[in-house]
Amino acid sequence: MDGVNENVIEWLRGDKTAAVTAPGNSKLKGMITRLAEKCPDEVEILERNKDGSIFAHVPVEFVVIRKPRQMSDAQMETAKLNFEKAKAKKGVSLPNTSEENKVNSVQNALRV
Repeated sequence: MDGVNENVIEWLRGDKTAAVTAPGNSKLKGMITRLAEKCPDEVEILERNKDGSIFAHVPVEFVVIRKPRQMSDAQMETAKLNFEKAKAKKGVSLPNTSEENKVNSVQNALRV
């Protein structure tokens, strides 16, 4: 499977497990890797290829397709402030970066 450059999620109707192939350095690979660490009884990485891609099994109920959240500027500002307050309570602060990077961090944190 060298040179894998596509994301694949497949399962048969009625199955409880989906097969996932994710290329190296992809968001999907990161998600699957984190899930495998948090839920080792449910998510299993079966193959780690030389090119960095993975092949894994995940429960079908973990597979969700949704439209990305759309937020107004005011909603984004409110979310940013709430995010910073929550991080401050935990003793973690956002790095002092540009406003655009902070907004991107908030958008990514809001994606569940």
